[in-house]
Amino acid sequence: EFLGNVLSFTENSTIIMVHLSSTSNYTKKDVASFNAASNRVVINCNRFKTAHNTGSLARAHLSNMQFAMDEGMEFKHVMLLASNSWLIRSGVEKYIRPHGNSMEPTKEFPALELVLKWWEGDLFDMDINVEKLPFRSKSLEARDKMYGDMYTKFNAVEKGLIDVLSPEGVKSLVYMGKHEGSFYPGSWMVSLCEELAQMPGVLEGMSSIEQYLEEIIFPTWGQMKLKEQMKLKQCKLCSTPGHNAIAIMGDSQANKELTKMDIEMALAMDGKSFFGVKPVPRAKKDKGIRKRFRELVREDALEKADQDDLDNLLDREEKEAGSLASLW
Repeated sequence: EFLGNVLSFTENSTIIMVHLSSTSNYTKKDVASFNAASNRVVINCNRFKTAHNTGSLARAHLSNMQFAMDEGMEFKHVMLLASNSWLIRSGVEKYIRPHGNSMEPTKEFPALELVLKWWEGDLFDMDINVEKLPFRSKSLEARDKMYGDMYTKFNAVEKGLIDVLSPEGVKSLVYMGKHEGSFYPGSWMVSLCEELAQMPGVLEGMSSIEQYLEEIIFPTWGQMKLKEQMKLKQCKLCSTPGHNAIAIMGDSQANKELTKMDIEMALAMDGKSFFGVKPVPRAKKDKGIRKRFRELVREDALEKADQDDLDNLLDREEKEAGSLASLW
């Protein structure tokens, strides 16, 4: 049903890359049916266990991209989705193309703060007043020594990730943001996969790290590539980044899942530039949520049919097929 939702609201040029956790109870028949749903659905053959609040979710997305690269697929953009983030309208590709990336301002913090908070296990504790952390008043030399001392305490996987996220050491800035609905130029994600491929064991080792790595790796790498291309003046779209295409309407951590009212609010938000919502309840007893999604699919299909009739009536040129191939 989730695949049907995404297929209904995306263009024929968009590829849906799917990672199925090895802990899921899908049968071979189920997987075959997913593959048969559309030639736009591709199941990643590299399955492994995914779990909440671990680096396994970042690994799953990166594995999807690597699988696409290994299969020789070419893609201009990548958008990330989770199984509880569903689409509510078509047109996301038309939003992605002029913006190129979703690197609107996100929370940033110094790399030294990253290693300190990572070590203490509170990387995502928003209640910490970082302005009052003692290292803020120290000299660069003192902070560099503190960074180095902390760095030695990490294992090889953690060191590899910290190297990727903070290539300039203590001078680096690290960024954080939700991954659902975030999008990036395909070349940026290819370069991230290539960077990690040079670090044996790091990608596989992500699963053992108890942090929401997907909320740090992708926005940090995206900001690094954005700044790099702006500096080289190689990015025509760098001055107009967009925002994540998915609206976070509930809070699955606090057991506040999506309601039908949330869907209607998202449909009316911000000039119709949100194309999906989260968190959709995974249980089938969802108080009419899936029924509302099915209604939206029908409404969208009727709207497209009306537009096609109008196009034929006005004898417009056939619309150019979309060039975007997004991966989930």
